[in-house]
Amino acid sequence: MPTDIGLRYFTNAELACKESGKLVLAPGFGEWLDDIREQWGQPLKITSCCRSLVYNAKVGGRPNSYHIYNHPDRDFGTCAADIAITAGMERRAFIEMLLKNFDDCSIGVNSKFIHIDRRTHYDGSGEVLFTY
Repeated sequence: MPTDIGLRYFTNAELACKESGKLVLAPGFGEWLDDIREQWGQPLKITSCCRSLVYNAKVGGRPNSYHIYNHPDRDFGTCAADIAITAGMERRAFIEMLLKNFDDCSIGVNSKFIHIDRRTHYDGSGEVLFTY
């Protein structure tokens, strides 16, 4: 099902900054999210994607977060999303699917969400796996 930004599964409202309303994705990042959703085969709820520098600070995000679309040291836009762990979602199976199928994915695991980003693709940083 097409959406207002041309993605198969996600809309502007889901991905835009919750404060500014801006949607500034790194080139190809939205399509990458669509590919993850397609591979998973079940709906995914995005709890956070684009953030302004100011909004990121307000929500306690890391100063160098890949959610920040207007980071002063990067010009590629947002390349991170947080996916809610919803009822019935098998967190371990989702992480295994990411590791098996998306070799440039960094993953952060929290009790309520899974952070994914493509830092390696956009700035050459190594992939990371971390917990909150």
